Amino acid sequence: IGITPIRSMVRSAMNNSYEYEVHYAARGSETAAFLEEFDPNTNFYFASNNERLDFKILFEHAEPNTVHYLCGPPPMLEAARVIAKKLGMASSSLIFEAFDE
Repeated sequence: IGITPIRSMVRSAMNNSYEYEVHYAARGSETAAFLEEFDPNTNFYFASNNERLDFKILFEHAEPNTVHYLCGPPPMLEAARVIAKKLGMASSSLIFEAFDE
């Protein structure tokens, strides 16, 4: 399940009092895994509600030293890569893990 690696990082961040945000995109709340485990630092985007994760806005509003961990299907990750490149972001600020839909 695509959110699993992020879930582990969130637990570690919470246990170590690190600052973090989670942006969780899924087809719908009825099919999204582990929703109950995420805290107020989580923003949800459900396609079934016509909500979309906007990488341009997310990247533009991030602190300069932010590292973005992205896990998702290849087309989503490629869209994020293209936007990051257009914004001049360092490739080291993006960490990807792709999965098949």
